[in-house]
Amino acid sequence: MRPIKYTSAGVLLALTGLVVSTSALAGAFGIVPYVEVGVQHDSNVFRVENDADAQTVIGDSPRDDTIGRGAIGVAAEWPISRQRLVLAGEFSEFRYNRFDQLDHSENEVRAALEFAVGPAVNGTLSYERERRQDSFDNLDSAQSNFETENNPKIEVFVEVTPSWRVRTQAGHLRLDQSLDTQQQFNFRENRLVVEVQHLGVPGSIFGVGLEGVDGEYPDRPEGGILSREFTQGT
Repeated sequence: MRPIKYTSAGVLLALTGLVVSTSALAGAFGIVPYVEVGVQHDSNVFRVENDADAQTVIGDSPRDDTIGRGAIGVAAEWPISRQRLVLAGEFSEFRYNRFDQLDHSENEVRAALEFAVGPAVNGTLSYERERRQDSFDNLDSAQSNFETENNPKIEVFVEVTPSWRVRTQAGHLRLDQSLDTQQQFNFRENRLVVEVQHLGVPGSIFGVGLEGVDGEYPDRPEGGILSREFTQGT
């Protein structure tokens, strides 16, 4: 399931170029704040088939609406010796002209540490969190459902020779739903990837690897048609 992504179709205001330099233990600390303002028209907000269905689902026949979006965010990075710290965050407000019960906020944050250990080992330790409105494609309701996704992970590359390296990635993905009727889609997923890569001409990578997933849907009913747990290997 993926949410409706409202992109700004109107005015984009960006505050860029603000760079704060520091000399203590690290390179330049760069920060770029920004502001976005946009307007979008959606001809079928609740994804119903016709006006009769709209009357049943929302108690009214009009299906369209004009949606305003405002967002503030910041992106920052800080090189520290051979490491680099990257931070980003965005807070958005959505306002509906007709269906104002759908007014809501969304947010997204990301932190990552790009690291190097000696000449042969490098990687990224990261954490991402996002709260977003679920698409009405996935709902049989006129109520908003909000998904909260948390995703910590680590990816490490080990150079074996100038042409060969080993890539390992481990992560945990957690998705939670706000509506009681959608709780069965809450899930937890642990993922491990091990891959051997050959580095050819610049930009060319050939890899062979294994991937394992251990997943769980903790809020699915016991004994139901859909399993609560699963494993997958590729």
